[in-house]
Amino acid sequence: MTNPVGKAGRKEFFDGVLATQLRKRWTGNDNKFVDTAGRAFDVTGWINDEPGWTLVFSGYDNGAYLAVLAAWSLDDDPRRVRCALRVEDADTVTVTLVSNL
Repeated sequence: MTNPVGKAGRKEFFDGVLATQLRKRWTGNDNKFVDTAGRAFDVTGWINDEPGWTLVFSGYDNGAYLAVLAAWSLDDDPRRVRCALRVEDADTVTVTLVSNL
């Protein structure tokens, strides 16, 4: 996704536009986020604005927004995790790193 507002407005665009698009997309998918590799995460806490469940802008790199998301992993060992995200648009989100919270 190209940044329509320039370097100074990247965080504002992410927080005001892209995060809203992600919330709508993931709410429409039963509060589940599935990344480009097929890994699934429950984002109910973030959708419901519960304390400790956040999506935070962390930068911009080669046309993609970078963010950190707190979620539940939906794999063989469900657990609370922190995901480093690479967001090209609301449909193209890649988890680049997962760590336990």
